[in-house]
Amino acid sequence: MNEHVRVSVHSSELLAQMLLKHVPEPGLCQLSVPGLQAFRSDGKIGRAPCVYEPCIVMVLQGSKRAYLADQSFDYTPDNYVVFSVPMPMESEIIGATPEKPFVALAMTIEPAIIADLQTQIEDEDDAAEADHQSIILSGITAEMHEALHRLLSALDDQTDARVLGPMVRNEIYYRVLQGNQGSILRAVLQRHGHYNRISQVLRAIQSDCAAELTTADMARMANMSKTLLHDSFKAITTLTPLQYVKTIRLHRARTLMLNDGASARTAASAVGSGSASQFSREFKRLVGYPPSMESQSGEPLNLN
Repeated sequence: MNEHVRVSVHSSELLAQMLLKHVPEPGLCQLSVPGLQAFRSDGKIGRAPCVYEPCIVMVLQGSKRAYLADQSFDYTPDNYVVFSVPMPMESEIIGATPEKPFVALAMTIEPAIIADLQTQIEDEDDAAEADHQSIILSGITAEMHEALHRLLSALDDQTDARVLGPMVRNEIYYRVLQGNQGSILRAVLQRHGHYNRISQVLRAIQSDCAAELTTADMARMANMSKTLLHDSFKAITTLTPLQYVKTIRLHRARTLMLNDGASARTAASAVGSGSASQFSREFKRLVGYPPSMESQSGEPLNLN
């Protein structure tokens, strides 16, 4: 297996320019290759809530910082990040101007494709289940850089995008499988393992965060004991089950206040966050100021 090689500044800038042709305006854009999205920002975006779905993110220009509990992660053109489960976080774009926009590529993790690739890989010695972190950063390899160049080139022609695009996208999945994050993608395939059972609980919370879910409810959903649920949940998300539910609710409430102009009371009620006073205390603990100030901030909600 080839060693990781950092891409040059010139190479990163070239890839960024190739992608920016297909993302003429700031915001999130669905690309013509299935499972591919791009995000562009022409300026700094302050720290704001976001929920990352399972995906591989590659920043091609600029820099972004994400926060999870007391940890922070910097995404730059030197690395890529894998989100293996839906994660409620906060993030900020710290390097972007109209002349040099921030631009990133996101690839949805497709279990069926990953499974097909895995069956063709002979060395499965490290495929056994292990504890998996929810966020991983890895250096871009020379092979991955070359694949990205071919993938972005395919976007310039509709037929190439339709025929060649998925093939090159799958090559990038393969490169990730062969790298130090391969076990993360293989864990997604372990349908009866702890990882997949926790993922099912996460998706249930995502689909209806206002639902009343106790630790016992989640343990039954995952077919685990409460102790095993707690330990597995924390190993994967760094949060306890109830902390995860609370964080998702606070992020959703903040989204309602930022995007829809909802009052703190209305937002708290919509996500099932309990009394207004309790919501206010938890909100301030998460973001550092009371929810009454949110509507005055005027900051846009950050996306993937």
